[in-house]
Amino acid sequence: KIGVPIMRILLVGKYPPCQGGVAARYYWLYSELSRIYRLHFNVVTLECPPYITPSVESEPLISTRVVSAQSDRPWTIPEVDLAVERLCSTALEYSKSYKPDIIECNYLAPYGIASVFIAQYLKCPLILRPASSDIVKLLAWPEIKHALNSVFNLSDVVLLPPERIKLFKNTTISSRSKILPVLRYVPSPFSFSPSPASRKRILLVAGKINYYWRLKALDTLLSAICDCSEWHLRLAIGGKYCNDFIDLLNAKLDPSRYTLTGFVHPAQMPDLIKKSWAVWNVQRNGGVEDFPNMHWEALAIGRYSFVSTYVSQHPDMDDTCYHRLVIKINPDDAISLKKKFLELPSPDFSIAINIQNKFTHYLKSHNNIYKSLY
Repeated sequence: KIGVPIMRILLVGKYPPCQGGVAARYYWLYSELSRIYRLHFNVVTLECPPYITPSVESEPLISTRVVSAQSDRPWTIPEVDLAVERLCSTALEYSKSYKPDIIECNYLAPYGIASVFIAQYLKCPLILRPASSDIVKLLAWPEIKHALNSVFNLSDVVLLPPERIKLFKNTTISSRSKILPVLRYVPSPFSFSPSPASRKRILLVAGKINYYWRLKALDTLLSAICDCSEWHLRLAIGGKYCNDFIDLLNAKLDPSRYTLTGFVHPAQMPDLIKKSWAVWNVQRNGGVEDFPNMHWEALAIGRYSFVSTYVSQHPDMDDTCYHRLVIKINPDDAISLKKKFLELPSPDFSIAINIQNKFTHYLKSHNNIYKSLY
């Protein structure tokens, strides 16, 4: 590191305190890259609604400019939310002092649109890492697909997990060579390290309760676990439809059987998983073809990861789908799930998956991409 210039990367995208898997992955990636390499990161992100914003990290590792919500915006004709304009203005103002070498963005709208303008104005290379929901949903929308295809064409590098590249067969990217395969996510072995489980049988459910929350098979979970009195639910959840789920929860379980914490910052997730026996990562067919970060995190710590037979076929799970800590279930079969809860022994942390080599490759590949654009 000595004598090598520090590269400054400005992310215009989703990042804590906003909740979500993409935000959490960037939190861990930037934290570890800045610790090992001469890389400096700052972030401009939109403020999220209160129901999906966790507590703020006590000592932020990455300086974050949170663009305020639209409620205080001036009245305009035409009436618009000005999200792109707010992001651009905040990023350009901050860049006067920060002077970024590279602009990076996640999510095509609104961050991708804003980042194209910011990168071209500042004459910086642009790295785009679209989310799975971007590719599956937005690129198929006729009213905006041409604008979003332009984000790809005006980016210098597009980062995608290898199994996602095939989804671009219907896009008009000018140069396929700018698409680089990178691992989707690898947890930090320094934070998600193997540890023995407590005696208390705790199942951790974490994430957003959004409009497709029923695809997470939480109804099946409650039907199965209600008669398994030794099990306790820890719910680190929030979202627009959280009250709907809580109504179902209270109809199935006595309040003494669960703890509702609300969203937590990614920095708190290792401790939550270590205090649990298992993590719920189940999804019914029909959602975005993806799976939570917590699958890898649970296996790295040495905890059970419940997944559906459908999600277990995901290409990125090839390394883990036959692991003894992976519990594959039918998301609609509460009877079989109940039997698994009753028979499950304490998790053996000695068989936690070894992620050290994969993690080293994960960081090194990102550092090489930044160096290639510097």
